[in-house]
This record gives sequence, structure tokens and C-alpha cells, in this order.
Amino acid sequence: MQRLLFIVLFSIVNINVFAQDIATIKALADVQYDNQNYQLALKEYQRVFFFDQDKKYDDIYIKIARIYKSDHNHNEALKYYNYAWKTEPNDSIKKEIVFEKVQCYLSDRNYLMGLNELFDLPESDNLYFKNKQNLYFAICYFGLDDFNESEQYFLDITDQSHDMMIVDAFDEFEAFRKKYNPERIEKMSKYLPGLGQFYLGDWKNGLNSILLIGAILTYTGYTVATYGIIDGLLVMSSWFNRYYSGGYNKAKLLAVKKIERHKAGIYKQVLAIVDQQLAE
Repeated sequence: MQRLLFIVLFSIVNINVFAQDIATIKALADVQYDNQNYQLALKEYQRVFFFDQDKKYDDIYIKIARIYKSDHNHNEALKYYNYAWKTEPNDSIKKEIVFEKVQCYLSDRNYLMGLNELFDLPESDNLYFKNKQNLYFAICYFGLDDFNESEQYFLDITDQSHDMMIVDAFDEFEAFRKKYNPERIEKMSKYLPGLGQFYLGDWKNGLNSILLIGAILTYTGYTVATYGIIDGLLVMSSWFNRYYSGGYNKAKLLAVKKIERHKAGIYKQVLAIVDQQLAE
């Protein structure tokens, strides 16, 4: 009986000491975190996470998630954001956790998963949360090239004094996309090699395409005159198709890149308008 009592008392003492050790580690990790020594803090937080069987220190989840997020390790960050969301009793903080998860998805250009998180959020009458949710909706749809939806969500944030600026930016971008439509540019270079590049303002590659095709046709004519039609056709089929298809494919790619660069500029312009609105 005495032996059993000794074992029980010994266990209780060990548990208390162990609990104190976890508390000490947690306190040390918090100091490192506050001092922005995030990797040191992460190491200690992970020890707490592993040994904290009672989940007493659930405030470490959000901190671990943010450390991973700052280190661009979004998969690990999302895992701990989920832990934080499940254990957080405050609805407002839970929404902020979701927004931080969306930021991870945006950084990875995983816009569909970002939308999935946003659609799961309950509706809120709070203007701050409504604007933030609409902003992330707008960004996700913009990244998916669904510009009509993106524009509408941006307009849900701005007032009348800024609405026309948003509309003008999207209208200008739509006109730009039509003007430099990659399919159209590709057809232009199919009809006349180099024409698509010239239209895009890439005179060097346009001229290069014309000279290459011209040289191939000239050499084909020489081969036909010297060796016969069959040899000439063989020369043309091997060289002409390679540089002809390469030319119009390159023109299409140049158009895609030109639109992407302009898209990035429009994105910055629209965000600046929204930022101006929210700052007023």
C-alpha cells in the first residue's frame, strides 16, 4: 500500500514539474516571438505543441501559422491556421484567421481555394468584414481572369466618387485585351509572317520572322530550279514549317505576356483606388 501511494505521489510531482517545464518553454517562445526571432520561437512552440497533451496552450497555433506564412511555407501554415480556427471561440478572430488563410492561397495563386474559404464565411453586417471579404473576392476573381465578377466586388467596396474610376480601369483593360487578343495576333502572323510581332511593337522579331521565311522560300526556289520539285518540297517542308509555326506561336506568346504585364498594372491601379477610398 505504501509503495502504491509512493508511485501515485511521484507521478503527481512529475506531472506538475512537467507542466511547469512546458509553461517555461512557452514563455521563452513568446519572448523570442515578440523579439522577432521567429525560427527560435518556432522550435520552442513545436515542443509545446508536441508535449501539451491537454491543449492548454492553444494560442500557439496562430503564432506557428504566422511564422510558417512569413517563411512562405503555406502548407504548414494552413495546417496550423486550421488548428487555430477550431480552438478560437471569438467569431471575429475566426474571420481574421480565414482571411490569413486566403492570403496564403493568394500567394500560391490558388484562387479557387481562396474562394472556397470566402464562401464558407458567414455574412456579416460589420462594414470592416464586408469590405475585407469583398476585397478578397475581387482579387480571387481577378486572378482567375473573371474580370466581370472582380469588377462587381471592387464596386461593392467603393462609393460613387470612386466607382467611375474602377469602371474606367476595367473598360480600358477590356479594350486592351481585345486589341491584343492572342488568337488574333496568331492569325495575323499565320497570314503574313512577322505581322503579329509588328502589331505588338516587336519590330526586331517581326523583321527576323520575315527574313527567315523569305530566306527559306528563296532557298526552296533555288533547290527546285537546281535539283527538282521533290527536293525543293522536302527542303521547304522541313524548314518552312519549323520557322513558320515557330513565328506565329511566338507572336501569340508575346501577346499573352503583353496582356499579363498590362493586367498587373491595372491590378495595382484598382488597388490604389480602393486604398484611397478606404483611407478617406
